[in-house]
Amino acid sequence: MTARVLQVCLLALVLAVVVRSSAPDLSGPVPARPEEVCVVCYGTVGSSGIAYFLDGVRYAVSKEEAPIFLSDPQGYAKRFDEHQRSKRSTLVWGGGLSAFVVALIVVMVRKRRMQRAAA
Repeated sequence: MTARVLQVCLLALVLAVVVRSSAPDLSGPVPARPEEVCVVCYGTVGSSGIAYFLDGVRYAVSKEEAPIFLSDPQGYAKRFDEHQRSKRSTLVWGGGLSAFVVALIVVMVRKRRMQRAAA
């Protein structure tokens, strides 16, 4: 009985790996917004840009860069996501931390002014 359960679990794992490694779900192209960032060169796509949906996520591409993107869409999408993630974390820590420090200074200055006014 235990061997049978183990076989079923192993079969399910193998099927999951096969399904996961199958071809990506790629659709498009659709027109891109001019301000979107190209997944290949990281520049804005401009008015002639196009976008593709890869596994449900929209990726904009400059029209000239589309053949390059289509040669390895998953690779470019992965690199782009990592690039955007590092950019966002820098903004969160850089912008969020500096805003916190500025707010803290403002609160301290106001507190001192109130203490001086009371004295």
